[in-house]
Amino acid sequence: MRGMIVKLLLNLRGSFWFFPAIMVAAAIALSYLTLWIDKHGPYSLLWEVQLFSMTEPGSVREVLSTIAASILGVAGTTFSITIVAVSYAGGQYGPRLVGNFMRDRANQLTLGVFVATFVYSLLILAAVSDQYTPDGKDADTFAAFVPSVSTLVAVALTFVSIGVLIFFFHHVPETLNVSNLTARIAYGLRDQIDEMYPDQADYEAEDAAKREEYETRAIRSVEATRAGYILGIDLDGLNELAEKHDAQVRVQCRPGDFVTETMPVMDVFLSDDAELTDDMISSFRSVIAVGPTRTARQNILYLADELVEIVGRALSPGVNDPFTAITCFHWLQNIIGVLQTRKMIGGVHLSGRVISRQVSFERFISAAFDQSRPYVSKDRNVSLHVMAVLTHLAARLPPCGRQEVLVRQMDLLVHAVKAQVPAPTWLEELEQRRSDAGAILRSETARQQFRESDHWYAGRG
Repeated sequence: MRGMIVKLLLNLRGSFWFFPAIMVAAAIALSYLTLWIDKHGPYSLLWEVQLFSMTEPGSVREVLSTIAASILGVAGTTFSITIVAVSYAGGQYGPRLVGNFMRDRANQLTLGVFVATFVYSLLILAAVSDQYTPDGKDADTFAAFVPSVSTLVAVALTFVSIGVLIFFFHHVPETLNVSNLTARIAYGLRDQIDEMYPDQADYEAEDAAKREEYETRAIRSVEATRAGYILGIDLDGLNELAEKHDAQVRVQCRPGDFVTETMPVMDVFLSDDAELTDDMISSFRSVIAVGPTRTARQNILYLADELVEIVGRALSPGVNDPFTAITCFHWLQNIIGVLQTRKMIGGVHLSGRVISRQVSFERFISAAFDQSRPYVSKDRNVSLHVMAVLTHLAARLPPCGRQEVLVRQMDLLVHAVKAQVPAPTWLEELEQRRSDAGAILRSETARQQFRESDHWYAGRG
C-alpha cells in the first residue's frame, strides 16, 4: 500500500490535470459563495462606491461571455506553448529531462488559473436571469437577477489571468534556458543529498570500514511481481514491519534499479520456527514502489545522469557547445563538494532492522565522470576544465580513499585524451595541468602559489 501511495503521488506531481482540477473545484465553490452573497448580502454598497454600475442582465451576460470565450482561447494557447516546450526539451536535452517540465508547478498553476476562471465565468453566466412573468393572471412577476459581486469577482479573476499570462510568457523561455535547467537539477540533487546523507563524513573510519554480515538461521526472499524501475523504498515502514514480525530485512535493490518479475528484491531473516506467510510477503512488498520510468526520488544517480546527458548532447558533433558542458561541470563540482563532507559508506547501511544498499562516493564519481569521459576527451576546453574541477575537489580533501578516487579520474582523463590523438599543444596543456595537480596535492606551498597566480586553478579555468 505504501508503494502504491508513493507511485500515485509521483504520478500526480508530474500530471497536467491534478492542480487544474483542484483549482476548478475551488472555482465552483467560489461561484456558490459569491452567488449566495449576491442573493443575501448587502451588495448595494457596490453601487454606492461605484465599483459596479451594470444593472442590466444583458450587459452582464455580454461581459461574462467575453471573459469565458477569451480565457478559453488563452488556455488553449497556453497548453499549446507548453506542449511545444516539452517537445523542444525532449529533442534538445533528452527524453529523461521532459519530466522536469511536466513537474513544473508554474506551468500547472498557469493552466489551472485559466481553466478555473473559465469555469467560474460560465457558472455565473448561467445564474443571470431576466425579469419575467409566468403564465397566469395571478402569477407574481419575478425580478431580474444580476449577480453583481460574482461578476466583479469574474472581472478580478480576468485581471489575475492577464498577469499570469505575462508571467507565463516570461517563465517558458526562462525554463528552457540550459543554465536555469542545470541549476534546477543541481538544486534538486542538493536537496536529495541533504535528505539521504545528513551525517558528516569520517574519512579514517570510512577507509577502515568493512561490511558486517548478518548471520541468521533462515532466509526467505521476497520477489517482485511486476517489471519496472524502483521508484522509492519506504525504509521507515519496512523497519516497522521488521519489528512487528521480529525479523531482519536486507534490501537487494535501491531506487533507480530495474527489476524483473520474480526477481528477489529483499531477503527476510527469520528464526527457524517462523514462517513467511503470503500476507507478510504482501506487506513487505508494499513498501517498494515500481513504475515504468526512473525518477529523482531517493535516487541521486538519476539526477547525475541528467547532467551527464546534457553534457553528452552539448558535445555531440551536431551541437558542439562546450560552454553548456562546462556549466554542467560547474554544478557537479558544487554537488561533489557537498558529498565530500557527507558520510557515504558504500555497499550496505544498517538502520534498525533494515540493511539497505547505498550509493558510495566512488559510485557517484563514476556516474559523473566515467560516463561523460568519452565526450569530454574529444573537446579541449571541456577536458582542461574537468581537470581543473577534479584538482579543486581533490585539494579540499585530506589524503584518503576519496582523494584517490578523484586522482584516478585525472589519470583516466589524460589516457582518454591521448587515445583521441589530439593536437600536441592540447595534450601538452593537459599533461601540464595534471602535473600541476600533483604538485598542488603534495604541497600546501604549491597550492598557495597557484591560488595567487592568474592560472587555471580555483575556478579560473
